[in-house]
Amino acid sequence: MDEKKMYLLILQRMEEALSRLDVYQKKLDTMEHNFDRFEQDLDHYHSAVLQRFEQMEHYISYLEHEIEVLQRSVPIPEQSLPLQ
Repeated sequence: MDEKKMYLLILQRMEEALSRLDVYQKKLDTMEHNFDRFEQDLDHYHSAVLQRFEQMEHYISYLEHEIEVLQRSVPIPEQSLPLQ
């Protein structure tokens, strides 16, 4: 095999290797894109959970206040009434 044929064969192998690398790079790009979308969705979900948690905290505070108001408005008998 002469030198020119050997260089052409090496060049062909390098082109094949570059082609395979391009395929792998496209797969990596797709994976990175999907990961970015997943991370973005996770951030949105986390924000929604935090917002819902804050709403529930406000609602619990409101209910606690309402319980206190009801407890103050209901007279507590000083003596228990005998059961008949």
